[in-house]
Amino acid sequence: MKSFFSAFSDSAKEFKNLKSMILTSLFIALHVVLAMYLSIFVTNSLRISISFIANVITSALFGPVIGLVAGAIADVIQLFMNPVGGGYFPGWTLNAALSGLVYGIFFYKKFPRTLHSCDDEHNEERHKIFDRVIYIMALVLPLITAALWAFAPFLTKGDLSGSGLDLIKEGGSLAIISGIMITVCALILILSIFNQHTIPMAVTIICGFAVVLAVYTDKKTVSVSWGFIAIVVLLVIYILSQIAFMISKHTVDTRYMIRCFIAMTIVAILINSVLGTYWLSIMYGKGFEVYFISRLIKNLIQLPINVILTYYVLSFVKGLRKQI
Repeated sequence: MKSFFSAFSDSAKEFKNLKSMILTSLFIALHVVLAMYLSIFVTNSLRISISFIANVITSALFGPVIGLVAGAIADVIQLFMNPVGGGYFPGWTLNAALSGLVYGIFFYKKFPRTLHSCDDEHNEERHKIFDRVIYIMALVLPLITAALWAFAPFLTKGDLSGSGLDLIKEGGSLAIISGIMITVCALILILSIFNQHTIPMAVTIICGFAVVLAVYTDKKTVSVSWGFIAIVVLLVIYILSQIAFMISKHTVDTRYMIRCFIAMTIVAILINSVLGTYWLSIMYGKGFEVYFISRLIKNLIQLPINVILTYYVLSFVKGLRKQI
């Protein structure tokens, strides 16, 4: 408990540090740039952005007090420079400030441990068996997924229906979704042959999120068939197997990954979904339930990306911290 309160007092002292203030200003600017130029508005009430990562870095380096203030300032600057979704509303500033507070509580002066592969004699044989299982899964899962993509019912939009291969031949927006799916499968297969894991897993998470969100947000005209669901399930199994592999090889700090998951879940559900939906209901005069389900699903789908991105960005920042 003492360390919890000391984090706030130490963070408040950063206001007296000129270097901390300069770096905080730079990260605020980075947040604004990412929010303005690397954000996608799916609908008027649904936005996809990675601008949060700038506030994560600020909070990890300078604590919850700086994170709270920086989040609020960045949100105000961003909205005044690029007013969207009805213009400025103080509720969104409160959300940004609370997010920075949560990031500071969980990440201030805490970074992933540097771990290395551990294969002592006692565990060597067990690791070899596990490695083979993961390797085979990484080859078999994309092959099964590709077969489902080519032959199973995939998506339906109006009169356009069929497998992923049929949709590619027909062209249109569904062809793009279909193309992303088969490209991810091909990447998994090719890189798995060379025993690569991190890159295809990251691409699978990002592209899988983009495809599922695109289908979900267009659910009024797009119907999902069992082939699409089966492919998504197989890709999720692949992602989980690769995370389990990295944990078993001691290349991932499991405790810190859990820390990232808890922090991102609090922000995604309590702040972005619950509190964010409440602000929307006030702004547009509609019921809470009108926005809540869509926002909750979007945030839950994006959650794995935020967790992985936070973990690896803070791993990178750890290496630069002494220079900073």
